[in-house]
Amino acid sequence: MAIVLGTRVVRGPNWKWDDQDHGEGHVGTVVFIGKGDIADRPEKTVLVMWDMGRKNNYRAGFNRSYDLRIFDNAQTDVVHPDVSCMICEDEGIHGIRWKCFNCFECNLCTPCFMYGKHDIGHQFQRFITKDSAGRALYCRQGARKVEALGTFPGALVQRGNDWKYGDQDGGDSSRPGNMIDVQGWGDKGNRAAAGVKWPGKTNESKIYRYRLGIEGKVDIKCKEEGRGGTYYPDLLPNLGETEELQVGDTVVIQLSKDTLKSLDIAKISVARETQEVAGEKGVVKEVTNQGELSIHFLSGQNVKINPIAVRKVSAFSVGDRVRLITDQSQAENLQRGHGGWNHSMRKILGREAKVEQIYSDGDVKVKIEDTSIRLLFHPACLTLIESGQHETVFEQNPEDGFTSLLDQRRNLESLQSDGSNKKLSKAAAMGRVSDVKEILEANRDLIDSVYSNRTALQVAAHQGHLSTVKELMKYKPALEATDNDGDTALLYAVYGNKPALVEYLLDKGCFINIVNNQKRSCLHVAARRGHIKCVKILLRKGCQCNMQDKAGDLALHDAIHKDKRDVIDVLVPWHESDLTLRNKKSLSVLHYAALRGNDYAAGRLVFYAPHLIKMRKDDGQNALHVAASNNFEKVARCLIEKDKSILDDRDSLQKTPLLIAVSGGNVNIVTLLVEAGADVNACDGDRDTCLHIAVLRYKHNPSGNDAEILQPLCKGVSESLLKMPGVALIVYLIMRGARIDVYNRSRRTPLQILEGKSLAIALSSIARNVVSTSIPASVDEVDHALPNSASRVFNLKSTKSTPTSPPRSLEKPQQQQQGKQQKTLKSGQPQQRQPQQQRINLPQKSPQLYVEEVSPPQFGKSVFEGVHRIDFKELDMGVEIGGGSFAKVYRGRWRGTTVAIKKMNIAGSNRTEIEKEVDIHKQAMHPNIVQLMALGYSDVSAYLVMTFIHGSTLQDYIFPGEKKKSCVLTVPQKNLIAKDVLSALTFMHASGLLHLDIKPSNILIEKGTLKTYLCDLGLSYIKQRAHMSLSSHISKARGTPMYMAPEMHANHALKVSSAQDIWSVACSFIELYGEVPVYPNTMTLWGLAHLFMTGSIVPDSLQEVIAPQKDIIMPCFNVKTNARPMALDLLLKFEELCEES
Repeated sequence: MAIVLGTRVVRGPNWKWDDQDHGEGHVGTVVFIGKGDIADRPEKTVLVMWDMGRKNNYRAGFNRSYDLRIFDNAQTDVVHPDVSCMICEDEGIHGIRWKCFNCFECNLCTPCFMYGKHDIGHQFQRFITKDSAGRALYCRQGARKVEALGTFPGALVQRGNDWKYGDQDGGDSSRPGNMIDVQGWGDKGNRAAAGVKWPGKTNESKIYRYRLGIEGKVDIKCKEEGRGGTYYPDLLPNLGETEELQVGDTVVIQLSKDTLKSLDIAKISVARETQEVAGEKGVVKEVTNQGELSIHFLSGQNVKINPIAVRKVSAFSVGDRVRLITDQSQAENLQRGHGGWNHSMRKILGREAKVEQIYSDGDVKVKIEDTSIRLLFHPACLTLIESGQHETVFEQNPEDGFTSLLDQRRNLESLQSDGSNKKLSKAAAMGRVSDVKEILEANRDLIDSVYSNRTALQVAAHQGHLSTVKELMKYKPALEATDNDGDTALLYAVYGNKPALVEYLLDKGCFINIVNNQKRSCLHVAARRGHIKCVKILLRKGCQCNMQDKAGDLALHDAIHKDKRDVIDVLVPWHESDLTLRNKKSLSVLHYAALRGNDYAAGRLVFYAPHLIKMRKDDGQNALHVAASNNFEKVARCLIEKDKSILDDRDSLQKTPLLIAVSGGNVNIVTLLVEAGADVNACDGDRDTCLHIAVLRYKHNPSGNDAEILQPLCKGVSESLLKMPGVALIVYLIMRGARIDVYNRSRRTPLQILEGKSLAIALSSIARNVVSTSIPASVDEVDHALPNSASRVFNLKSTKSTPTSPPRSLEKPQQQQQGKQQKTLKSGQPQQRQPQQQRINLPQKSPQLYVEEVSPPQFGKSVFEGVHRIDFKELDMGVEIGGGSFAKVYRGRWRGTTVAIKKMNIAGSNRTEIEKEVDIHKQAMHPNIVQLMALGYSDVSAYLVMTFIHGSTLQDYIFPGEKKKSCVLTVPQKNLIAKDVLSALTFMHASGLLHLDIKPSNILIEKGTLKTYLCDLGLSYIKQRAHMSLSSHISKARGTPMYMAPEMHANHALKVSSAQDIWSVACSFIELYGEVPVYPNTMTLWGLAHLFMTGSIVPDSLQEVIAPQKDIIMPCFNVKTNARPMALDLLLKFEELCEES
């Protein structure tokens, strides 16, 4: 990019001029550009006037050195037309444009980007001018921040170098003016003028305007600097660097594995025609507002592609020293038709070479250093290290008031010939301070010389020679110099576990959040190696503890992996630790502890952050699922002891931890989960129970160690039967209440899957004995209220009505009870439902179970599957967070877990409605539907205990109101919300359920993740499975009027179907995307009825929604209910939108 007068700058990556700028963060202005016609102002240099009044010349590409970075170029009339800032809505962004990789059409101006607007975890592209291609940047999260200082509001200023306004300042330099604001300068530049008030003037309120960069002129300087907010120095472009692509540049498309991965992460598709021209040269013809490059190739093809996949072809000269790229797949791709590729060439990748010849097509012939090998390479395979042409020595102009500071060119040949760099490195490694001093006094330029890929500072830091490091610091070494792996001296000190050196280097200005090539920070290294003292120093000095490496791992992930318990004890409770962050495999730190079997880490995590137990991966699995899958019993026990409500949580495939444990044959986990009360009759997405899965394991992958573990738990069963591989697990599950008569989706029971009849007969006999000695009930009763057999028959939990252990004299009462049951059966009288009973483990001679009568439950006759039945006194109600006329919702606690408690009045017929709502919740088990966990009754109220979602309703996001903080949703985020809602609704409709009250206030958005949940199923309606495609009658209109379909406003009996939910969800989506009420707030029920009667069916607010969402929503407002789309059709369309964005 060409250097322009007036550009505002700050110190850059090659700065070596002490505090000429008055310290890092101070801003200056380019007032002269070197043209080579003045000895003191060679090409690729600039003269900068610093806001504090000093002036000097600096390198802007001279000898490939960059002393300055571009802080702002709005002053040079840089404008991006037809592009507005998403935050401040500035039409035509002035200065550098920042475009989000993750969000569709999200552009920020420089002030909004630097102030941390939008998600700082998103990756951005940087566009310096409207014709430049975007350069991909790291995300701002964890990036270094510096406060900008200089001519900003609040500064005290006085006349400067270019002052031409007489005594407009009052003529008294001892009375500085107050800078009020930053202004534009007509049509010549934005943020290019300073508004100043001068004291002692007749009209002290008048603001005078002065130049701040226009045509390189600066009228004022600071007597006392103002503060201009913070900026990210490492994300700013270097002044004079030409790597930014421009229209007219010759480029090549390089589709390496890393590039394709980056495009995939950014959800950017790569067209087939783009892949066909990979490796060919083309010319940039246009840069679109979306940041794509339009490239014309010699073959005639025109391709649009994201600039992350494009590289500018550098011009080389004979004699240049170059380095070959290290990516083999990229090299193979580029070499096709340009010298070719053979397998032996992999050995020279990354080596240095010298350019010997350049051909007309741009290909370069090089000689590999220290060999006789000469090869032909595509120019994109090479990176320039050192020009073969003579380099001019750069001096600052001593006439500007400073001592001349020379940029001495190093004589590499002489350094290598006398081996001084080697001597310096060895002296630093041995801690010989006197030798180090002697070598550097003889040649100070050796301070940053490299031997064996390391500088002397890196070597001394790793060895822990503090005195040597202090001596080296006297010669101003490059603190952030890196080796081939990207490690700096500070990282070397951490690797060597030298806490004293770590603290010293930080005090000397080393960047604490530096990362290496693997994006691993100092904290990552210290945590992984268990260097606890270094960890504590880094945290105390303010390091970012939530930085993620290339795999997305936190330092805590590394500590868990290596079981560094001292580090775990420090990082877990650290006040800035975000324990909810997940790596690229979707694993939180608790998931990772479960994956690695680290029960110590799991215990610490659930103690300090119990909410992590409910956290799910992308596949819907919580930490208990992961522990069950990997057979880590201690971790599973730790999780269950903290929160038993997760026992029957389901993942996206509807699998519970028990189903996963059975599938893996992890019998230790199976017994733990069952004895803790897991539902042994829970079904997965294929309607397979754990008994189905156990039988399939017996057939295809039987385990031989089941019997050894399970035999003590299966007393009274034939030993020979239990020793059959895989059978012991089946027997155990049956004896714990697993039913043998449940059909899966293939209409097969577990025993029908078995091939051996004798085994099926034996298992049937065991099942009959279990049923006959547990709870006698008719088949109809069992079908209507499937019990949680494990918790009902073998309940080991102590309650007031269920003893933990049997009384000492039990045998006689049990025999009497058994006799009563037999007498009832013989009399032929209908069986009555017996009270809940508990299994007692006593020595037995047959597979018959002894039972004991206990007091009946307090929940009436209905027994709810998958829902805990509790005494309402267990609940800590907490604070009220919502509700209506017949129910209130509280944020409370239950068994150590934060929950939402819905308290409902059960007067009159409300109890039937409550039981219906519970039945609906049992059938609506979906990741995007708020789940019912427990139910309890008092004399006048029912208490529904539900998952607490930490967040807000969609209503609050769309219409936050005056007292609530506004949170802007991007279009891609809205698409994800719509997809989640439709996923839940599709599941409900497929399960024969209607919601009938969908609206933004019944849609919950989880804070941080933006995961969406459908809630409030109180008005839902269950359709008979046999008539799912037909309309169903209900006695009265249900729902909220403004979201109800026209047909539901009638006063007669209604025919309802999924079409009414489709209307409601479409109304909700209008408010989501249009951010306006679906009908005006002044609309009355009668006014709405009038609209429908006059044929105005489609809401006018639909016009506020843009395409393609508008086109998808429109058919939902068809007056014919059977012409409205199905939820599944809408879901597929919104899934496509999510993939595109």
